[in-house]
Amino acid sequence: MQYIAIIIILIILIILIILIILIILIVIKKGADDWNWGMCGAAEGGQMDLVKFFIEKGSDNLLIAIQIAEKHNQPLIEKFLRGQLVNSSRTGSLRPCRSDADILGKLNFFTLL
Repeated sequence: MQYIAIIIILIILIILIILIILIILIVIKKGADDWNWGMCGAAEGGQMDLVKFFIEKGSDNLLIAIQIAEKHNQPLIEKFLRGQLVNSSRTGSLRPCRSDADILGKLNFFTLL
């Protein structure tokens, strides 16, 4: 009986992961190109792989992501982003920092569906 409960929980988790992936694919298909917003969410949740992914995709608003990582007690993310900030300032690839309102203002959930 315990094995059945574990299997059911695993199936539910797999379904949730598939739904999250589908939502991300829908958002990208609809034209989402503001990788900064995603990076800030990944920094808040401590998801290093996602932070790196968003930087590879072109996210460049490191200052806000550093503040978010600091606020949500994500020291590894904060340290990584500070290193990226130093590297990008050396190469000149850092764009001016935008405000949270600019980042969040681009997201309209009703236009995603």
